[in-house]
Amino acid sequence: MARQFISELELQHCMVGYAKSQADMPKWGQLGCSGFIILDAQRRVVCPATAAFLKMRGLAFAHVEALLDALLAGEAVPAVCPAQCVVLDKVEDPKKRGMRGVALDATDPSSGKCNVFLLSGSGGGSMVRVSAAKLRVLPGDAIDISPRQLQAIEQARAVVLVARQKEPREPPATAPCDESAEHRKRNAEGESKGAAVDTPPLRQGVDGDEGYEGVDGYQAAEALGPVRVASVLNDELDRQHEECAAALEELARTRSGSALDVALRVIRRHFETEELLLDRHLYGTVTGAGGGASETFSIQESMRKSHFADHKRIILTMEEQLAALGSGHDGGKACSSSAA
Repeated sequence: MARQFISELELQHCMVGYAKSQADMPKWGQLGCSGFIILDAQRRVVCPATAAFLKMRGLAFAHVEALLDALLAGEAVPAVCPAQCVVLDKVEDPKKRGMRGVALDATDPSSGKCNVFLLSGSGGGSMVRVSAAKLRVLPGDAIDISPRQLQAIEQARAVVLVARQKEPREPPATAPCDESAEHRKRNAEGESKGAAVDTPPLRQGVDGDEGYEGVDGYQAAEALGPVRVASVLNDELDRQHEECAAALEELARTRSGSALDVALRVIRRHFETEELLLDRHLYGTVTGAGGGASETFSIQESMRKSHFADHKRIILTMEEQLAALGSGHDGGKACSSSAA
């Protein structure tokens, strides 16, 4: 498997290892979607677990890249990396001391500062630039981040990246005074690739959301056709999968609060059934499912954590969207109160 992995990905500058048996497994670890273990050139652990993709989505890769960029350049790893959970620890303002947030970029080596999105409420927050010396990095699971908060964090991260692109940069010391034809050609190609792509005009959509002319949920559902769910050889799960597909098709067609409420109830019921069966027949011996603690890293335990976290994320996303539709929707009221 390791040889096939290297061959198919055409890897040349990395090492792939494997454990021959459960007894050879490390005492700690996780699957990639729960974070990577980063080693330096001397195979020393630089970071035991980067930010989890399941929690931070695309921002998690920025954490990995910040560490690798520093290691490959032979520099010290940043004190704070993007996607890390932090707390304001050594600030003078007592109102801000203890506030928690998520780092949006790595520590700037010239200023020693980084941008942080401070969390407040269920979906709000504020962005600040603060010295890394005033921050304390928290474990990845120290802060529960809702889908709405994650969306705000991603938007704040985009603002930081845009601002960084606008910062004046000194030309490289080795840059030639006169551009060659080949150099100009490469610049032109780069500008062409970075050019904006024409998109259909925006229109006012459902509940003030923006959408594109001629593309709505009904047409998308019609274009895709009915969803066919493959059998998992369990009659009850097959029935529930078809029920979920039908509820999601109706939601895509109507984009209404009532359809979202129905889909939420159907999917929540399915997840509860699925998790019960998985714990009974697959994950029953792992720690998270009530079994004894494992002395080594358990692939099943990590799989269970990842799988169930995805369920939780989907439910939270639907609940927040339903609540955002407003108190005038009776189904939304019932769902929000039951979820609480």
